[in-house]
Amino acid sequence: MNPVGSVRNPQDSSSVQSSRAGAAASRPVMRVLLAASIVLAGLWIAACGGSDSTGPVEVGSVTVGPAVSAFTSLGQTAQLNAVVADVNGQTISNPDVTWSSSNTAVATVNASGLVSATGNGSAIITASSGGKSGTADVSVAHVVA
Repeated sequence: MNPVGSVRNPQDSSSVQSSRAGAAASRPVMRVLLAASIVLAGLWIAACGGSDSTGPVEVGSVTVGPAVSAFTSLGQTAQLNAVVADVNGQTISNPDVTWSSSNTAVATVNASGLVSATGNGSAIITASSGGKSGTADVSVAHVVA
């Protein structure tokens, strides 16, 4: 007589366990695989710092250079650059920077930081990013000959 839960194989006279018995036997293996997966996921998250490195970065400072530009003729231009750093002092690649002039009658600035002399006097050019800003002083002294 066959044991309960077994099926007799008529060709080789061996017993084959039913699918219930096989499923019960594979449960410990599945638990080990699940536990290993959880451990590996935890290690991966810990190694990556546990955060999304492509998310927003807090701006710590904005530095504009050159800090001073002196123009001697109207229409003269100079390229300013803004270096944006995070709170740890690391330079941020491709930050969003907004440029502005305190006196557009003296100097204008475009979205890329190119300053153009428009009249005699002085102006402050400001670069802003992430709530922080940096400045450069501009003076224009066009002398008509």
